[in-house]
Amino acid sequence: MAEYPSINMKQGIINFGGDEGLYTNLMDEFDKNSLTQLMKEVHQNVLSLAFDPIAKSAHKIKSGFGYIGAERAQQLCVELEDSAIMAHKESQARGKADQKSINQIVSKYLNLIQETKMVKRDMSRILQKHPDMRELELLENQARNRFTSNIEIGEHDATVKQQACCAGCNIF
Repeated sequence: MAEYPSINMKQGIINFGGDEGLYTNLMDEFDKNSLTQLMKEVHQNVLSLAFDPIAKSAHKIKSGFGYIGAERAQQLCVELEDSAIMAHKESQARGKADQKSINQIVSKYLNLIQETKMVKRDMSRILQKHPDMRELELLENQARNRFTSNIEIGEHDATVKQQACCAGCNIF
């Protein structure tokens, strides 16, 4: 069985009762019908800093990544969900979330986009088709533009320089 950096195919097949055909069919369905739409949902919630919806949309996509064996992407969803829950609790207690919580959410989201692109590449190799990255590239560019100069992205590691919010933002 071939090795893929972002997908534990062996675990994915186990998740489908050892049926490789079912695994690849459902992976193809996840790629075509769910992945991009769920990432768009996460994206809109992150851009609006809607903490509870961020947590809910990260939770939804987490299971799809888990079923196909995309363990790192699944873990990033867990981290994004947890950060959004904490920010939501903060905003309820204090009227707004602190900047550190917001920075964590943006950082985890940008890491999730990077990992999702790797997952799509690996899925395309498994399914032997050309990956369509246009939607993910658009989402990534929009997020980078929205939270621009305050975010530095390394490979799988977004770090926040200062604030995640752009100058003049009226969200706070």
